[in-house]
Amino acid sequence: MAFNNAWANHRLLGAVALLSPAELAAPRTSFFPSLKATLNHIVTVDWLYVDALERGLSGREVNLGSHAFFEPEEPFDAIGPLRAAQQAVDRRLIALCRELTEEKLDAPIGIQRETGIVHETTTRMLAHLFQHQARRPPHLFHGAGPPADGSPPAPITRSRPTRPRVAGQPTCGTFTSASARAWSDNSSASRCPARNDS
Repeated sequence: MAFNNAWANHRLLGAVALLSPAELAAPRTSFFPSLKATLNHIVTVDWLYVDALERGLSGREVNLGSHAFFEPEEPFDAIGPLRAAQQAVDRRLIALCRELTEEKLDAPIGIQRETGIVHETTTRMLAHLFQHQARRPPHLFHGAGPPADGSPPAPITRSRPTRPRVAGQPTCGTFTSASARAWSDNSSASRCPARNDS
């Protein structure tokens, strides 16, 4: 799930990167007021949950200042820095999940809520995090049109041009063991993690 989450975010942000800054920030008819607001929400919520999981699984205290992850509510105005931040937290989540054991899956994880500290098992918190990730892209693409001013919606297309399929070579839509290796090391994620070409 962590690898698939990273791959999905890679594809999503690669597509959105084709939009202009004005299209990214344009008012939309969705749960969040713009595509930029939705993408910022995804990364800030990831910061909150991954921080809580890292602290809980390493025996550290609950982060009582976790509200700072949402100050400001939209920390990124441009896709480049936002994409880098999302890739960084995706790699943290992968590293965390690779170290999980049966015992750790049942461990209580504390997280700061508006009502105070709440404890959930690792399994439940991961389920919440992955469900949050799965729900937001539909909101995002629903919000791609129409803009609130009535102008035509901006198209969101493939993140890289189509190339002839080479026998035996995975496509960017295929998640393989090579994808896992790409997301596990510090190699550039600007290329499709399922490819070994530059």
